[in-house]
Amino acid sequence: MTRALLQGGGREGKKGLFELAEGGSLFLDEIGEISPALQARLLRVLQEKEIMHVGGVRVIPVDARIITATNKDLEQMTAPVFRRDLLYRLNVLELKIPPLRSREEDVIELFELYCHKKKRFEFSQILLTDDMKEILKRYSWRGNIRELQNVCERFCLYMEHNARYNDKYAKRCMVKAIGEEKLIYDMTAGCDEKNKKEIIREIKRLLAYNNDQVADALGISRTTLWRILNDKR
Repeated sequence: MTRALLQGGGREGKKGLFELAEGGSLFLDEIGEISPALQARLLRVLQEKEIMHVGGVRVIPVDARIITATNKDLEQMTAPVFRRDLLYRLNVLELKIPPLRSREEDVIELFELYCHKKKRFEFSQILLTDDMKEILKRYSWRGNIRELQNVCERFCLYMEHNARYNDKYAKRCMVKAIGEEKLIYDMTAGCDEKNKKEIIREIKRLLAYNNDQVADALGISRTTLWRILNDKR
């Protein structure tokens, strides 16, 4: 967020973002990161509903809906880190969006959407198999939507030069785009004696691992792996 954004445009008359948003909406991301000085300027714009071009003398009225986003708890941030008066000015309607790991179906729809936007394939579209959907659900998406976009970008790059769509190749590209180590870490995060056999089988199925690869990924011997898989309990 720059000084030009908060004060309008340049002296020559170029419009700033607040002017461009006149009668509409302006989205300000990472609002919890702005400096105290910028907070004061933003508060003034919101209170007075007017701006002035940098170096200008004419006051320009503005009427725009302000939408902000943050991953911080602004209520717990004290001045001067974040001004309380700015918080109360912004916090007219609050919408809390759960992280992607809590919205499994959204992950699948968003992944398909971003793949469709690429349109760089010889084949018409990406068809996610049940295994591929399960992989997307099992990953925790710590970086939320930005990480999903990056993974989709990598996936599309891996798939770009494939002449025909192939389910096995596509699944392998998805695992590679997410990162095998990160995916295995998430899949084994809740592993205990009760569900160890089930998780091992799931790793073998989703990642197409053999017993040696599974044992290596879990840090156990092949003999221990055999005992787990053949435990009749």
